[in-house]
Amino acid sequence: MIELEELAARLSNSNLLLLKENNTYLECQFVTGGLVCHVVPVRNKILAQALQQKSIRGIIEGTHYLSFQNNFSSFCLHVRARVLYAELRASTAEYQLSYPQLAVA
Repeated sequence: MIELEELAARLSNSNLLLLKENNTYLECQFVTGGLVCHVVPVRNKILAQALQQKSIRGIIEGTHYLSFQNNFSSFCLHVRARVLYAELRASTAEYQLSYPQLAVA
């Protein structure tokens, strides 16, 4: 996922992460020295939900930021697994819908 790679690249260069919800995506603003230095749009709903769960009112800072930064690889694994499960669930539903049609014919 490109969004995870962008987030990983920006994590080491800042010390605060602000999450701002827009109409169609989540905007991740990386702050260094009080100024927003990078903005990463997140359009994947599963990733956006996981980021919201990690934040406190849309803010990841201080020790929470350091913990998030140090455990980012496990966070990525968690998000990728959730995306895979969602894809499997969708493909299973499609298969179950087509199976009764085969049995009738």
